[in-house]
Amino acid sequence: MADYKIRSRPDDYDFTLGIWHPSALPSDKWNRAGFEILDSGSLRNVVEQSDAVSAMEEFRDQVEGFTADFADVDWDMFFVSEPLYHLISLSTNLVPNVAPRIVALAKDRGLVCYDPQSDTVTLPLIQPGDASI
Repeated sequence: MADYKIRSRPDDYDFTLGIWHPSALPSDKWNRAGFEILDSGSLRNVVEQSDAVSAMEEFRDQVEGFTADFADVDWDMFFVSEPLYHLISLSTNLVPNVAPRIVALAKDRGLVCYDPQSDTVTLPLIQPGDASI
């Protein structure tokens, strides 16, 4: 994705993931276009259902818990968050161990995950319309 600079990523981070609740964007935007909308801060007119907001808060708490495994390593994680999405930037030394865990957790929790470095979307196991979303 060399042609797109991630606006929300601080200069000293090399890796960012976009995680959002399926209700944040229409399914045709569960891709780079959707990530760019979130990264620009232009997400508007979305009804924030309390269960969706709670799901995103719980997800963030779990992701922050991953870092306990790296107490002896110099690392950093940076969140740009709104009620229905997180853009998570990781320091390079966290990427190999934490990024796959974040992607798996998002998928298991019914959230969309977009990796702009590889232009890869990981869809949720639970699809919109399922009773648990």
